[in-house]
Amino acid sequence: MQRTLLRELAAFHTGFSGALMVDAGTHLPEGALEIISCGASDVVVGLETLHAFADLTAIIKLVGSLRVVFSLDLRLGTPMLHPAMQDARGAGPDAVSLAEQAAAAGTASILLLDVGRVGTGCGVDLGLLESLRRRLPDVRLLAGGGVLTRPDLERMRDSGCDGALVASAIHTGRLTAADLDAVSRSDQSGTSDSRYVADWP
Repeated sequence: MQRTLLRELAAFHTGFSGALMVDAGTHLPEGALEIISCGASDVVVGLETLHAFADLTAIIKLVGSLRVVFSLDLRLGTPMLHPAMQDARGAGPDAVSLAEQAAAAGTASILLLDVGRVGTGCGVDLGLLESLRRRLPDVRLLAGGGVLTRPDLERMRDSGCDGALVASAIHTGRLTAADLDAVSRSDQSGTSDSRYVADWP
């Protein structure tokens, strides 16, 4: 982990909410605590590095449920499981049941991230987003991978998503600050749940 860079980023003030989510590949409480101590507001615990949900529970107990984001890592819809989470045949549970296990472990936030969609502009899996929202109504639900345009963000919001991770669309200019502001303002106008406002970039 690049501790110096992380501290510099944590001290860098922007016009956004100031939240700094960091995924440093940790799956142990000590690693999560170190990330928080370097200035991160939230530590991301990814499915692909998690050995057991007991580890997620231990992290949450140490740093608090509001500071842990469980990343539901998928590749084109298939969960990216660490070998320790697979059975002898290499099989494993589906995405929704994994999200439910994370919620049962105590996480207050889940990030749906399909790495197979990153940079493609094909959009996130709205059906899966809707399923997760129905099954986990009290969890803050974030999503990323494939976001390209403002309508993508609006469809995600309307499917129950509380916030989006966006990179390629901003770098290429397909999404602008005005687009992001418009999505946030539509939340405030009453067209959707006000929980969206703080989480959209």
